[in-house]
Formats: sequence, C-alpha cells, structure tokens
Amino acid sequence: MSEEERDNAKGLLKEGNKTAAQQALLRRKRYQKDLTDIYKKAALVQNIITGITNAQDNVEMVRELQQADAVLGSLNKQANPVKTDEVMMNMETKMEELDYVSERLTDSSLIESAADGDVDLGELEGELSSIMAEISEEAGIKAPATKSKVPVRTTAQTEEAVDLPAPEASKLGKEAGNDPREKEIRDEIARIKKEMESELK
Repeated sequence: MSEEERDNAKGLLKEGNKTAAQQALLRRKRYQKDLTDIYKKAALVQNIITGITNAQDNVEMVRELQQADAVLGSLNKQANPVKTDEVMMNMETKMEELDYVSERLTDSSLIESAADGDVDLGELEGELSSIMAEISEEAGIKAPATKSKVPVRTTAQTEEAVDLPAPEASKLGKEAGNDPREKEIRDEIARIKKEMESELK
C-alpha cells in the first residue's frame, strides 16, 4: 500500500495536482509508520517468546540440578571418605594376606629339605670320586693314592669321614707327561671337588 501511494503521488504530479500528490505521500508515510510499529511489536513478541523459552529451560535445569544433587547426596552417603578409607585399608590387608599365602605356597625350603633328607651324601661323594677316577683314566693320568678325609652330613645329621683322592699337582705333572689336556683335566677335577665340598658345607 505504501508503494501504491507513491505511484499515485507520481501520477498526480504528472497531472499537475500537487495537493493530491501530497495527500498520497502523507498516506504513504502513515503506512510506513504502521509497518514500522508492526515490526516493533513483532520483535517485542519474539523477545517475550524467547524469554518464556529461556525461563522454561531455566526451570527445567534447576529441576534437573536438584535431582542430581539428591543423587549425589545419596551416593556420597554410600561412598563417603570414611567408608572409602575403610574399604581401601581392608583391600590392602587382604592383598598383603594374599601375597603372604602365595609366598608360603611357593616357598622351596620344604622341597629342598625333603630332597636333602632323601639323598645319601656319603654315597654321592663316593660317586663323585668314581667320576673323578674315570676322568683321570680317560686322560691317561694315574689317580694319586693319597686320600683326604672330608666331613659330610648324613641323613641323620651326623658327620662321617669320606675318602677322597687328594689332587697332587706335582705327581700329576710327572705322570701325565706333555699331554695338552693335562692342565684342563686337572682344573676340571679341582673344580668338581671344590663344588662338592661347597655343597656339603
């Protein structure tokens, strides 16, 4: 309607009717003002709608926060710091007990004690002497006749003397000649005997 009044004013001016043209422009201005008022009212209504929506959202948010607060309060009663410390201490105690049980179940002292009780150390020492003699014989070295007494533990936890051939480097050297394996065999015999004596102690 505002644009129509402008066109009317334009036509009236062409006809030379200036007064009628002014009236048409006044009506155009009124239409423009009415349109502006409508826009303002629409903006106000939109602001009100937005405010109502925000208020509803706020109310809903507060309601949800209240429910969340109630849930947190209930959960905190079940898992408060005191109860948490108590549970953690109980867990630590139980873990320590579990570690102790596992350590005791994997303790090899009983197994070793049982094995030691089943072995005749005197017989073991005799077998060692026999092996040492075989090594000397294979190397062409005459085993020395001198024997030493080595105390060993028996199954009854007593000591008895077991005859072992005493390695004599000078005699071995004379009888072995220039055998290149002489020193290696002699060292091996000494090492085996040392290990056995260490185990018997």
